[in-house]
Order: sequence, then structure tokens, then C-alpha cells
Amino acid sequence: MLNGWRPYFWIITAGTLLYSAVAFFGFTYLDDNFLILKNQELLSSLTNIPKAFQQDLFHMIHEKAVLYRPVLVSTFIVDAQLTGHSATAYHLTNILIHLAASCSLFLLLATMRWSKGVCLIFSLIFCVHPALTSAVAWIPGRNDSLMSLFTILSFTFFLRYLRNRGAASLILHIGLLALSLLSKEPALMLIPLCVLYILLREAEPLELNGKLILGASWLVVISGWFVLRALALSHNPVFPDASLFLRYMMNGAPAILIYLGKVLFPFNLSVVPNIKDSGILYGIAALLAIAVAIFFTKERKYRRLLFGAAWFLAFLIPTFLQSRPEKTPLFLECRLYLPIIGIFIILLDTDFIKKLQGSKRGAMITAACTIIAFSILTWQYTSVFRDRHSFWDAAVKQSPNSPLAHVNLGVILLQDEQYDKAEEELRHALRLNPKQRSAHLNLGIIYNARKQYHQAIEEFLQEIEIRPDYDASYMHLAYTYYVQKDIKKAMEYWQSALKCNPNNSKAREFIEAFGNK
Repeated sequence: MLNGWRPYFWIITAGTLLYSAVAFFGFTYLDDNFLILKNQELLSSLTNIPKAFQQDLFHMIHEKAVLYRPVLVSTFIVDAQLTGHSATAYHLTNILIHLAASCSLFLLLATMRWSKGVCLIFSLIFCVHPALTSAVAWIPGRNDSLMSLFTILSFTFFLRYLRNRGAASLILHIGLLALSLLSKEPALMLIPLCVLYILLREAEPLELNGKLILGASWLVVISGWFVLRALALSHNPVFPDASLFLRYMMNGAPAILIYLGKVLFPFNLSVVPNIKDSGILYGIAALLAIAVAIFFTKERKYRRLLFGAAWFLAFLIPTFLQSRPEKTPLFLECRLYLPIIGIFIILLDTDFIKKLQGSKRGAMITAACTIIAFSILTWQYTSVFRDRHSFWDAAVKQSPNSPLAHVNLGVILLQDEQYDKAEEELRHALRLNPKQRSAHLNLGIIYNARKQYHQAIEEFLQEIEIRPDYDASYMHLAYTYYVQKDIKKAMEYWQSALKCNPNNSKAREFIEAFGNK
């Protein structure tokens, strides 16, 4: 069961059985509508892959462009060749990446020289863990699973390089690190973690020549990434200024306990989690459980424990940074995908796990119960991601204090022409956050549908006040004036839309059509 290909077979079998139904799910309309449905012009051809390296993830062209993830976008382009607007290929790729990441975790843990049995158990737990569901069942959650896959493999080959000084191990470590960085920004933290591992390792110290080779290789990767990012995002900084950074960290500090709680007690799950609705009781319980396990461990490997804690925090804390400071902080569960491995590293060195290894029957029963229980929870949770209706209905129930949940449920109801219910949700979102993006915009669309044009104009202007760089607000405002036959005013806002987004072909068409009238 534990030799050769067999552990990978069990991991792949468990993951396939658990997630196979996800392949038939649709879109949730949380980012996947922008990244896929409204992005088909870019995704339609493999020849557009180079373009993915030249722009922000959401095609932002102003100073707020901060997300540089060309490898992620490239995978979407490949998926689009198979199913176009259908979600099937995108979901299948998510499942395959998750299976590959789970198998890679087994390889990493085995490389760190834990027994194959315990490596398989923890890899299976990772594969079926409920808190990681969104990284598989939610298409944009791929940015975390893809980054994690490359990061896990990169660190594995880093460990091999430390042992054999092989050129192949170094090349694979550096190449996979580059792919990880181009998938999502927190991968940058792998380099300081590698440095920490070198400092903490008890084996023969790395000679100066090896340190210089690693340092030079890391410098080349970081420099290349910074140059590509700077060219694509107009030299926007990777990190915010000190005051804003401190604000993000203060806002995110309680989330450390929330995420920790979801590692050991994945019960209070949410598709759009926030601090107010999540609570920290499970996190406190998890922290106490880990502390007790460490306390009763007779031969504590402090270096390994420190490294596990550093891994958890190093990959988690950067996710507290936001692309827009006015947003209500959102602590998505898919962001736990890579940090959770740090907690596994801590647990693997406790006597609780070691004693389970000593009692084969006890280990099998405990592992089987945990894996089965987690699988049931995950299977139940995946249904939330089936389509946009189930997703946003669940979002409002799980996170009633999330303005994002209410505004997006309002959008879904608007698309179904349930205008009264949609307005109720949008107003609720504004009560929670008066500056909630898209709330006024969609209220304006509702008023347009009711032919209440004066109210629609007021809503669109309020949306523009909140985000003056969003071309859709100007387009809807122009339409409102156009249907009232005020072409002069409509022209003014078409021009504003084009100024915000020079790639807005609709605005250009209207300007050309009515420019001489």
C-alpha cells in the first residue's frame, strides 16, 4: 500500500471520488464571470498567452493594478480551447491541480523523512479537507492551488539540492519558484523560508559556494519577476506604504485564529468569510489543542516547530493585503491552501502523532475516522459551489454581515428580474458599507428597468463618486441620457468611459456613431 505508486493511487482515488461531481458545476459569479465569461476575447486563442504577461489579472490599466498572475491566466486560456464558455474544463483543471498538489505534498513530507504511512495520512487529510474546498470547487480558487503546487515542488527540490548539490534539483527548484511567483504573489515568501530552513537545519551546514549559487539563483528569479511585473503594471509597488500595510495587518490579525480554527475544526465555513460572522472560538480551541500537544511532547524538535509556524504565518499574512483599502476585509478559505502545511509540520512532530504511528490499529482507526468525517463535510460543502444561486444564497446565510454577499445576491436577483428583492439586498449591502462597490450601480440599473431615470442617474453618480475609474458606471449613465434623447450628455459620459478604459469598444462605437450629430 505504501510502496512505489500506491500512495499516489490512494490520494488520486480519494480526491477523484470526492470531487468528480464538481466537473459538472457552473459559475459562481464571484470573479469567474470577469476572469472567464467576460474575458473570452483574451481566452479564445493560445496566441494570446503572451498578452497574459502584459497586464493585470482583471485588466486594470490605472494605478490600482496590483495583481500580476500570468500563469493563472494562461491556464484559463488553455481551458477555453476545450469548452469555451462552459465551466467544465475549468473545473476539471482545478480538480487535476488539487490532485497533483496532494500528491506533491506526499512527496514533500516523505522528502522531509517522515514515515510513508503518516505522509499518506496527512496527504489524504489535505486532499479531503473541508476548508480547502473553495480552492477546488471555485474556479478562481485555482490561484492558490496552482501557486501551492509549484511551491511545494520547488521546496521539495530545494531540500534535494541541500542533500545532493545536484544541478537538476537546483534548476527544478528555481524553475518551479518562477512559475509559483507568476501564479500568485505570496510565493515570494518561499525564499525567506528556504533561508530560515538553512539556518535551522541540523545536518551539515551548506558551504559558502552552495549559498552563493542559491542566492544568485533567487536574485535572478526575483529580478525577472519584478521586471515583468513592472512592465505590465506600470511600476506599481508590490507592497503598500507603511501606514496602509500596518492597517491591513491590524485588520487581519484576528483572521490568524479564524484560519487556525478551520485547520482543526472546519465547521464554521463560509464562501465569503469575514471576521464578524466567523468568530475566533474554534481558533482559540485549535491553538490550545496544538499547545497541549506540544507541551506533552517529550522530545520537542524546536527547530522543526519554529519552521512549521513560520511556514503557516509567512504564506498566510501576505493574503491580508488588499488591492483596494476601501474594501471590507475578506478572508477566503482557499488562501489556507498553502499555509495549512505549516500546521501539518508542527503536528507531525508531536507525541500524539508519534504514538499513533506506534499503535498501527489506533493510527488506522483515527486516520480513517478523520478522513471519512472530513470527506462527508467536504462533499456537503461542495454543493454550495454548484451555481451562482446556491453560492450567493449560502454566502448571505453564512456571512449575513458581509456587504459583498448581499450586493452579489442582489445582482443575481436583478439578472432574474426580481427587482424588489434585488433592491432589498442592495440596500442592505449599503447599510453594512455605505461605500460598497457596485451597489449603487445595480440600483441604477433597477431604476432604469423601471424607467425611473432621475433616480437611476443619482445612483450612477454615487457609484462614480465611490470608484471614478470604473467605465461601466459611465456607460450606464450615458445609456440613461441616451434613452431620454439627451445625446450631448450621453456623449460626455461615453467619452468618460473611454478615458477610463481605452479598450472599451462599445464606448468608441457610440462616440463614432453620434459624434457628428
